[in-house]
Amino acid sequence: MRVNEELYRDRAIFLPVTPMNASTCTFQSILNDFVLPTALFMSVGFFAWAIRGTTGFGGVRGCVFAGACYAIVWLFLSRRNDPGNSSLQRPYRSGWLVIGMVIFIAVGGFHGWMQITGWTRGVFMAGVPIDPAFGYAYWIIASMPWAGLGAVAIAWTGSRHPSTPKEWVLRIVFGGAGVLIALALWSAFPRVFLPDYQTGLYSTEPTNRTITGALSGTETDMIFLGIYAGLLSYEIFRKDWRNVKLITIVGVVTAAWWVLFQAVHVDLINWKWWEESAGAGIGLGFGLAFYICNRPEQIPEPPVTKKDMEKWENVIGIYFPLCVAVTWGFYRAILGAIGNLTGTTPDEIIAVLVPIVIASTVLWIVGVRRVFRRAAFQGEKVHQGKDFYLLFLIAYWLLRIIGYIPTLAMLNVVGYELDIVYAMLTALDMMILFLIMKKVAHQAITPSKGKSKMRERPDT
Repeated sequence: MRVNEELYRDRAIFLPVTPMNASTCTFQSILNDFVLPTALFMSVGFFAWAIRGTTGFGGVRGCVFAGACYAIVWLFLSRRNDPGNSSLQRPYRSGWLVIGMVIFIAVGGFHGWMQITGWTRGVFMAGVPIDPAFGYAYWIIASMPWAGLGAVAIAWTGSRHPSTPKEWVLRIVFGGAGVLIALALWSAFPRVFLPDYQTGLYSTEPTNRTITGALSGTETDMIFLGIYAGLLSYEIFRKDWRNVKLITIVGVVTAAWWVLFQAVHVDLINWKWWEESAGAGIGLGFGLAFYICNRPEQIPEPPVTKKDMEKWENVIGIYFPLCVAVTWGFYRAILGAIGNLTGTTPDEIIAVLVPIVIASTVLWIVGVRRVFRRAAFQGEKVHQGKDFYLLFLIAYWLLRIIGYIPTLAMLNVVGYELDIVYAMLTALDMMILFLIMKKVAHQAITPSKGKSKMRERPDT
């Protein structure tokens, strides 16, 4: 049957692209699969990590927001070419990666890092110098797991070798062993892992805030490094080299980027610039990993039992973490805005939290009902075609609005600078999304030179 070109134009963003190899790795494919996705990751990271930081959410709360932003971009880019034909898909496209990335990146908010910037400037505490190399080393130790654990969550959802219960136990054992080894090294070699330990300050001034902060911060950083190294070691042990590349690329690229921007001391110009550049560095890591490790490939049709899990994948893996991120994000954004306007951030305002929780719960229930109704009566994938595209845009704009709330309240502090920058980033995101859709649409409709026309597809 003749191809309905308008149908393809309408669904162009969900059509498959050819897996890249030596003959197809052209400028067009590099632009569509590397340059544009990486630019989108960096732009979203630039915005999300800055909102996560000072005058924003901060800590674990802010990392929930940032993790959700990175996750929806990865999922959209991984599914954007899916027409419902499972024979050609990107391996890391499971909805479970959303909840995994949100949790793993959020947990990274417990990192101890506040003192590290001072160490890179050669200052440990007032009147006590330190070798700046020590600070740069700890930025590597802190940054690799912070971004790398998000990559671990992605790797777990798209492994070439599905894990058995025994292998999941081994994975946990490897992660726990990594923590024990890291803590053993930290305890056994304090001269190596504690700044200025040779000065004797840790015994003469044990209650000093700088000393206690260095102790707790370095210990926490080593714990996270141990988890990251242990989980990465397990992927090496089971010889899942694609997972190894994914986890390593994100961690190493992020660490290199953070060290670079600390070396030029961009934080001295404006601390917010450092936070923005740090988020862009994580985005660069995800973009490179996406291009290298997440190319379309032939994937066999999943068994019926796995198809039955798709509704839970979307209800729990996608909808639930996004609703949590939006709920908590709106709440913390309002508190942050109040703090930026008044100079004092309130602890909790139940009158604000309750209606947000109710609205988000209703939204989640509506989504759940839609998922189960489609699974029961239509027998098709939950997020296919325009539905998934709409989900991405709703999540994107909700998170953007959340980010703007505390920023708009900072006009009395920084003027319009941040608002102009973030508006430009939003425009850049929209342009990138438009170009991605346009490129894939062009590939889907225009036959390649020297090849036959596009395969016919029956109208649906």
